[in-house]
Amino acid sequence: MIRASQTQQGIWFTERACEVGSAYHMPLAVHLDGAVDVAALRAAVDTVLTRHPLLCQAMVDRDGVPHLVPAATPPSLSEVDGDPADVLRRETLRPFDGATGPLCRFTLVRRPGGVTLIVVAHHIVFDGGSKDVLVHDLAAGYRGMLDSEPVPSLAEEDDQLASALPAAREFWREHWHGHGDLVLPGLRHGTDAPAASSVVVDLGDRLPGAAAALGITTFELLMASWFALLHRYGNDDVVVGVDLGTRTDGSGTAIGPFVNELPVRVGRHGTFRELAAAVRARLRSTYPFRAVPLGRAVPGLAPRPAVAPTSISYRRRAGDPVFDGLAAAVDWALPSHAVRATVHLQVVDGSAGPVANLQYRTDRLDHVAAARLAADLGALLTNVVDRSDAQLSAVEPTVTVTKGPVLPVPDTTVYDLFTTRAAATPDAVAVVGPDGTRATYAELDSWAGRIAAGLRDAGVRPGTLVGLSLRRGPAMVAAVLGVWRAGAAYVPLDPDHPVERLTSMLHDSGAVLLLTERGSAPVAGAPVWYVEDAPADATEPAPHATAAGLAYVIYTSGSTGRPKGVAVPHRALVNLLLAVGDVLGAAPDHRWLAQTSLSFDISGLELFLPLVTGGRVVLAGDRAGRDGAQLADLVDREGVTHVQATPTGWRVLLDAGVRWPAVTGLVGGEALPLPLARELRRRLRRLLNMYGPTETTIWSTCWEVPADPATVSLGRPLANTIVSVHDDAGVPVPDGVVGELWIGGLGVAAGYPGRADLTAKRFPAGPAGRHYRTGDLVRRHADELEFVGRADTQVKVRGHRVELGEIEARLTEYPTVRAAAVVLRGDDLVGYVEGATDAGELRAHLARTLPDHMLPARFMPVSEWPITPNGKLDRAALPEPPSAEPASDTTDDGLLARVGDIWREVLWVDAVGPDDDVFDLGGHSLTITQIASRVRDRLGVDVPLDQFYDAPTLAEITAVVAKLRGDEEC
Repeated sequence: MIRASQTQQGIWFTERACEVGSAYHMPLAVHLDGAVDVAALRAAVDTVLTRHPLLCQAMVDRDGVPHLVPAATPPSLSEVDGDPADVLRRETLRPFDGATGPLCRFTLVRRPGGVTLIVVAHHIVFDGGSKDVLVHDLAAGYRGMLDSEPVPSLAEEDDQLASALPAAREFWREHWHGHGDLVLPGLRHGTDAPAASSVVVDLGDRLPGAAAALGITTFELLMASWFALLHRYGNDDVVVGVDLGTRTDGSGTAIGPFVNELPVRVGRHGTFRELAAAVRARLRSTYPFRAVPLGRAVPGLAPRPAVAPTSISYRRRAGDPVFDGLAAAVDWALPSHAVRATVHLQVVDGSAGPVANLQYRTDRLDHVAAARLAADLGALLTNVVDRSDAQLSAVEPTVTVTKGPVLPVPDTTVYDLFTTRAAATPDAVAVVGPDGTRATYAELDSWAGRIAAGLRDAGVRPGTLVGLSLRRGPAMVAAVLGVWRAGAAYVPLDPDHPVERLTSMLHDSGAVLLLTERGSAPVAGAPVWYVEDAPADATEPAPHATAAGLAYVIYTSGSTGRPKGVAVPHRALVNLLLAVGDVLGAAPDHRWLAQTSLSFDISGLELFLPLVTGGRVVLAGDRAGRDGAQLADLVDREGVTHVQATPTGWRVLLDAGVRWPAVTGLVGGEALPLPLARELRRRLRRLLNMYGPTETTIWSTCWEVPADPATVSLGRPLANTIVSVHDDAGVPVPDGVVGELWIGGLGVAAGYPGRADLTAKRFPAGPAGRHYRTGDLVRRHADELEFVGRADTQVKVRGHRVELGEIEARLTEYPTVRAAAVVLRGDDLVGYVEGATDAGELRAHLARTLPDHMLPARFMPVSEWPITPNGKLDRAALPEPPSAEPASDTTDDGLLARVGDIWREVLWVDAVGPDDDVFDLGGHSLTITQIASRVRDRLGVDVPLDQFYDAPTLAEITAVVAKLRGDEEC
């Protein structure tokens, strides 16, 4: 019995603590064509097994320490029938029984013209270099030229580690700080299942020469390229795991796991030459510690299948083997059908140059995304070979913008379009008030003209601003049209908002007049003119508004900071109305429910699209949006055909039991949860998910929700709109990578009046002209946009970037959850959910697709959501969770002492206190397995190994033991 080496212990421990599947299985196929002497080949296998006795071992657990013992049945060459590819896959996936062994298999498959020898070995006894040794020895044995003298394998490894360990701990104390989240196009959260596939990477044929020109090795060139690509995808602080060989002169012809995976971190650099030099320097600073496993050098490091989310291995292959009288070909880099990292770049460099495979976890990337990575890496390599001194931003993969349809937009105003309709259908009903009163197009046009006359008499001139604070009714619509006819723009002031806020907005806007109604709350800051004072027989002024002039200045409803006005020109508003009208096929028989406050910009679509297309506006009363039954009655009574609301508003309607098979619904203003999308789609004729910030004029993208959607999309840009996705530095990112959405085109607002600095910051020049930085994080897939979350609500949890919107989306996928919101309270995530469910079930549901740091620590039921005046969820008003009761100390002192005795024995310490940390006492992976083994033998409890990393103190582990035993006091 031989104690396993440090490397073997690490592999054994990881396989016990983590789900790795067949990731440690190392397949090799030797194809022999010609008259194969199978007996000689069998004898060669036997000689190789005698020469390399490690292949004939099993791995057993002795008091938590793995030892090598002879396998119960020694390996031998077996013959099977079948297709070699099928046999190879089956043998690669077939598990090894480590306790009985053997840890390698030799399988011969006869085929026309020759045979295929398939070798599958476990990483505990094998590595990439062992493949060369094995094939060389098989060829020599087939020729009868291999002696059977055993070759020592791992005798020197532990001595290497012991001598290098102190310096390695000092090195990693400075250089290991964990790794950040991985960003890749198309990356999704997985299930920890390691199943994998692979794609070939085209490396070209000029890498050796390019590496020599840079003064680096081919491996360093490849690694620098991999770093450059990862940086391009938005990984600022990326860590890559690197397989480093640990062979010495004495183990050059041995078989065994002479490899150690260590992390390498390299920051961003301007040129590829600079990046390559940094990679070379960091690699060479790591080489002195290549024999020390990271888990031994970094105390308390939790077990993981890989040291980093991405990894790379590079191996120079020996010459082709010579089997007497036969043509031989070897598949050196076969897939194991599982991978420890999310993505692994495997490179084998032979006489024909390097060949690369990109292996990826299929639960985290699909084939299209993986093929994109491979293509991007190949393209980047081609660029940097020719332009190593150029800035990396100039040689990166091409990114594109997405453009909406081109639609002609007349050089006119919304008011002009309205008057054209009024002239064509003067007697048609234009507006229905909350009380049922009606105004025809002719009446509304005349009313607007009289208001314009009164405003002009009161001093309003073209280009000025007019504050508008009116209750909902036909007079409010006439007032907006009257302001435009006078050549001014309106500033909406919701009468339900606090007077102090309205006063501040009126003053900030510089409005020359406040247009309101008698009996309204006083708002100071400008002269007042009452809508009731519109002259009955005044000479109506000629329209003075222009397409380039402002239509309105609307203030954002941010709950903190100084509200800012957004100036929207008529051309932008006309473009929006024509674009949405084109999508909807706007017609005179359309009747729109107008329920949104005028101070919320989406009201502009409800009010003005029907008025410029000959339709009808059906006004809901003040605060009617909070009464679903009242709105439902109004829709039914007036034959409404189009309803627009936020997701929160639509839930109010659903609670009222609406089912409108003749109604087209528009939803926007908040992220649309998938369950709500499905429910609404079943109850409506059509459903469109609309997206757009105030600064790009109401809506910018649109997605028609299909009958049974599988996901939710923001869709594509509307007419004359351009969208692109950018990183924090403003550089466009490739498709599939999360970035900030920029919007350009005719809908972009004029900016923030009086705030030139903020306007310049938020409205930069971008692809194809001036853009607006939305602050919304999205991914682009095949020209459609997926909403991820807000940049300003992105939070950090235990060092990880977390998008709250992503957790909310997963929560709403649970069958009984109707709505959800997630908020960071202190250091913990709190999930607010509507719908009957169990917190444990919710957490288990999320754990299937989200990592631990994205799981809410607590859940709170919600029966009624707080809503802002604009109909959105008021996150600030969500209740604080009740304070958690302090946990009582119910530790069984007897059990604590028994577990403490085990710690003292294994860790060789005189005393252990309840708050002592196992890693502070010198614990590591092997001592953890020893403690777990003795707990199992003496206390009858099998403690999962990862529990020691989550609960590392004596008291915490004792509590885990007590819980697993079912002790009443816990």
